[in-house]
Amino acid sequence: MLSFVQRHKATWERLEALLERCRSVAGVSALNGAELRELGSLYRQTASHLAVARTREYDPETVAYLNQLMGRAHGIIHGRRHERGVRLGYFFGVEVPATFKRCWRYFAVCSAVLLVGGLIAGWATGQNPGWAEVFMPPGFRAHVEDFLEAEQAPGKYFEGVAESGGGPSFAGYLMMHNINVALVCFVSGVTFGIGTLYWLASNALMLGAFLGLGIYQGKLMTVGAVVVPHGVIEISAILLAAAAGLRFGYGLVNPGDLLRRDALLIGAHEAVRLVAATLPVFVLAALIEGLISPLASGSLATNLVRYAIGIITGVGLYLYLLRGDRLFGRYFPTIGEDPDRLFEESP
Repeated sequence: MLSFVQRHKATWERLEALLERCRSVAGVSALNGAELRELGSLYRQTASHLAVARTREYDPETVAYLNQLMGRAHGIIHGRRHERGVRLGYFFGVEVPATFKRCWRYFAVCSAVLLVGGLIAGWATGQNPGWAEVFMPPGFRAHVEDFLEAEQAPGKYFEGVAESGGGPSFAGYLMMHNINVALVCFVSGVTFGIGTLYWLASNALMLGAFLGLGIYQGKLMTVGAVVVPHGVIEISAILLAAAAGLRFGYGLVNPGDLLRRDALLIGAHEAVRLVAATLPVFVLAALIEGLISPLASGSLATNLVRYAIGIITGVGLYLYLLRGDRLFGRYFPTIGEDPDRLFEESP
């Protein structure tokens, strides 16, 4: 019967050979696509072998060798990205949309939480507006009801806040607030994703209650027109940030074949990309909410134009997330394949 070392020696030697190829300045770029995928597979296998060797207390020399091999592999795989690290165009044009497609399950879970929470709160508040006191901050219900009873254009909803500091100041405040929201969603992932889901559910209930007040008074389209111009991309960015929190938390829950620290590192890389994607989206949403949503005259006084703004910006965002890597990848032919995606397994 073959020993542990004899069974797996070929795997370790092949990993060593690929790592030796990566010692040049080019790093992992020295490997072609097939070799990168092979490197990822060998990395996971060797991590599993190391875990077995430690658990079964095999020969200390074997454990030390595997530790050294995994240390080399980790340094090369997760080391400096050379010129790609400073290519913001590649990062936002290719890496971010590619990461979104790999993490679509987390985004889908967050979308389901938002939808279910919003429907529950919307239905309950639409039947009994008293539920708004449960789902919304104190005084929020009165503000919404006063606006609806006044029969005003949707932009008038923002009149008091926007005029007190001016549109640009209001937009600046919203940018900082939205970015803080993204960071809270991401950091909450350290609670194994539970904090992220709780925070997302709370906001879903508040949004649902807001729409529910419109349902109760028969003015759903009006309250929708308040939210939609900036809300489609703003809510999408919140979902991206929540998906980042879940991706980070998943590395804590299920590291797979990887060592937990490696699984966390890979999860953090992908989560950071998703959070980075929210920043320009939140900035755009804040500009729309601060400068366009408060407008209550001309074409912005009609629901149709306001809904059109939300739909157009939303379609643009999702086209970017779903097709951006293919479109913008044409302009970065020298960068190569993103290595991180090769060293993880889908949940």
